Amino acid sequence: MSKIYVASSLLNKENVNIFYKILTDNDHEITYDWTTHGRVVCQDELIDIAKKEFDGVVDADVLVMLMPARNGSHVEFGIALALGKPIVLVTASCLYEDKSFYHLDNVHIVSDTNGIIDLIKTLTENQHD
Repeated sequence: MSKIYVASSLLNKENVNIFYKILTDNDHEITYDWTTHGRVVCQDELIDIAKKEFDGVVDADVLVMLMPARNGSHVEFGIALALGKPIVLVTASCLYEDKSFYHLDNVHIVSDTNGIIDLIKTLTENQHD
């Protein structure tokens, strides 16, 4: 079983929840489900959630970023990059503006979630070799 953190926009919450089901149906663990709290504005809650999201990325074997994604997702992406974690960027070409960081060796760009379970398996097996 792999531990997965899914980054995306809160506006993409419905697709994230569908993807969570695909992952959990395939025996993967979600390290933190940020879709449950919605938009938060209270500073104390923001601090608490930031810690949970940070820990979720740190604890994950793989970060999956479902586009469209916004600023917070790119922070999570950066944390995963800095930690050398495998990243899967799921996007239809029309839904994102290409960035140089998307082309580093540990980033894998796919156009949809078909085959992503096999890709995650391959990426996590490579971590343990």
